[in-house]
Amino acid sequence: MKVLTKLLTMAVGLTILNTFFVQRAFSAPIEFKGEEANQVIGVRLSDFRKYAETDIPRLKDLVYSMKMQPENFFKNQVVELHGIFFRELPEINGDTITLYVDAMIAHNEYFKSREALGWPSHVHLSEVEDKEKTLRFRDVAFERLIVRYKTTGALEPKIELVQEIDLKDTEFEVNVALLDRRVIMTDKKSDLRFIFPTGVGSVDNHTEFNDVRLLTPIYKDSFLDKKRAIFAREKPSYFEGKPFIRITTKEDPSKGHTAIGFHIDQSNGSLIRGFVSHGCLRLRASDLYFMYDIVRFGTPQRISVNTRYRIKSDLAEHPYPKKNSSYSRLKKYKKLKNGVYYRRCKFCRAKLQKTEWGSSPKLPVLFEQMLDTNDNGERPDGFYLWRRDSEGNRRDMQGRKVDKYGFPIDEKGRRIQEEDPEADDSN
Repeated sequence: MKVLTKLLTMAVGLTILNTFFVQRAFSAPIEFKGEEANQVIGVRLSDFRKYAETDIPRLKDLVYSMKMQPENFFKNQVVELHGIFFRELPEINGDTITLYVDAMIAHNEYFKSREALGWPSHVHLSEVEDKEKTLRFRDVAFERLIVRYKTTGALEPKIELVQEIDLKDTEFEVNVALLDRRVIMTDKKSDLRFIFPTGVGSVDNHTEFNDVRLLTPIYKDSFLDKKRAIFAREKPSYFEGKPFIRITTKEDPSKGHTAIGFHIDQSNGSLIRGFVSHGCLRLRASDLYFMYDIVRFGTPQRISVNTRYRIKSDLAEHPYPKKNSSYSRLKKYKKLKNGVYYRRCKFCRAKLQKTEWGSSPKLPVLFEQMLDTNDNGERPDGFYLWRRDSEGNRRDMQGRKVDKYGFPIDEKGRRIQEEDPEADDSN
């Protein structure tokens, strides 16, 4: 009897597997236009529908239904649906569309006091209720689904939950391809991956240094630390009360402070995917809150972040349009009578470099001259914020002279091996 039961169990299992493989055998990936097949995995369904030329039948209706009626699609009760992303290329079999998607869901929210956590009072987080001195916490999970629906008739999708991954069981890293203006977030413990468009630093074409570079520094093995992630930054006003996620260069964030971070775009809700900032990385609100929750509510105290001009090993793209016709660039300075070579930010007390919009030389010409290493084989890492003194010398925000690669130097021109100084925040 036991042998018969075992055989029946095996037969049922094989039938299920056979049905699955037969179903996939008769399915074929949707034909994508141009290079769009490389602009799917890791991209929001809503972004693909809006910005890609390839049409996936009824995708708009499906996305709307998933957002408005999440209880019909997801296991967890939704406090906030951070997004629904393609995990694999979608398939079509006759009149049936099959989507393989990952959804990030905040499904529980609670509060703890600062005293109970042992967090210092000077840590500024938007979840803080100053009077109550409490911090907001969330439980976040990724639900991996297979969604099948018909291209005709009533929209009645069939949902299969393949896997659930708790944020606490992940270890994300962030890589930024500056010239492509894309942010790639990947989990080292699974194949979760997400792609976002970004606006990056303006272009310096031999204005202050003897090369072509961006105002966004190249960071290697740096960090996004949860204690340096601000949920609702209101000053300066251009942060609009939305998250600011600072990049730090040391495991101790107080010693690795930089003025660079991820924050909201400043284009009235329409991100300019171009070279636009004084160094910071600009994101859309939905992507910024997504990143914030991963940094803030994941298990690691900090996650790894790297910025470089090119990421040749990962060509995943995003269909959001890039602005290549013009770009922001450092302005050629004229020596003023009072020796001022920078302007004051009208929103704050920060001293920022002057920039202007231009279109010459063309970006491809400039890209060829931007290197991830300098002539000495060194990465021009770190703190790229400086100002001119009254004598025209370049100085960092602590007043120290810097060399042509942006490193602080002593009076004899030797590099100073010290911790990065604190500075006014770039935008």
